[in-house]
Amino acid sequence: MEQLFPYLPRMKLMSNLSKAVVLCVALSIAGIANAQNIAAVHWVNESAQSGATVLNGGGVFTTDFKGTNDLKITPLAIDPVTYYVDLFGGSTPGNNPAYITNFVGSSANGTGDGTPGDIGDLEMTSDATGSLQFDFATPLTPQDRILLIDVDRTEQYLIQAYAFNGISNAPVSLTGWNAQNFSGTTGITPNSTWPIWTPATGTLVSGTSSDLNEELFVLTPNQNINRLVITKQTGSGFSTDITFLSLNVPLMIHQTGANVVLNWTNSAFGLMAAPVVNGTYTNVTGATSPYTNAISGSQGFFYLKPN
Repeated sequence: MEQLFPYLPRMKLMSNLSKAVVLCVALSIAGIANAQNIAAVHWVNESAQSGATVLNGGGVFTTDFKGTNDLKITPLAIDPVTYYVDLFGGSTPGNNPAYITNFVGSSANGTGDGTPGDIGDLEMTSDATGSLQFDFATPLTPQDRILLIDVDRTEQYLIQAYAFNGISNAPVSLTGWNAQNFSGTTGITPNSTWPIWTPATGTLVSGTSSDLNEELFVLTPNQNINRLVITKQTGSGFSTDITFLSLNVPLMIHQTGANVVLNWTNSAFGLMAAPVVNGTYTNVTGATSPYTNAISGSQGFFYLKPN
């Protein structure tokens, strides 16, 4: 979710500024994830359970994503899974986005191995009937990313999404969901051999029968969803990896004398500004954290956007 915070002109009541500062502090405390600046699925939960171990035993794995115990994963078919770390950073980040190559996870919670760009994920399905159901207590939003890694050879997956309508989880259309392919290799641009997404049917199909070098497929929902089901339809013997990242990074604000200072914790995000809250936001050229503004002139509103 994009976070918008105003800086207020000197003529406005200081009580308004105080309220804005308090709001920012409260949100920043709630939004900081353990061990990394971007929230990610913890494949080792607070009870020290491994997602792969629990799911292989037919159990339901409860873990953290954007909060505490806010994601439940249920195997819908007998289908082995393993924990794996994929490499998307280091000296060869390819054309991967900054929020991937700058991500630093921790082996303690199964989000990575401590090296930038090394991302922990759940490797699913060596069978052709595997299906995992992900239930989000805190909905997945357009500010979140679904990562499907190493979709190659002869694989095909069915992706289904559901939103809670007050009574039950109802299926939603995937039309309008943004899909991006990234190479993971310097000098290689994704092409027709990369995974092919058909939103009308919710199918993701490998574009090649060859083994590509850790290609990355990123899917972005265009609405809030409460459930995601990923089913492997074909390609026995081949597998893909799944993980989730939330790009919801806290934007903090505080007053220093006649100035307000904005701080954020991840350089993969840039600052944008607009004169009104629903206005057109433009990049603030050269803005880095901390970013200082004088409390004067007209009001302004800010939010963070992935570079």
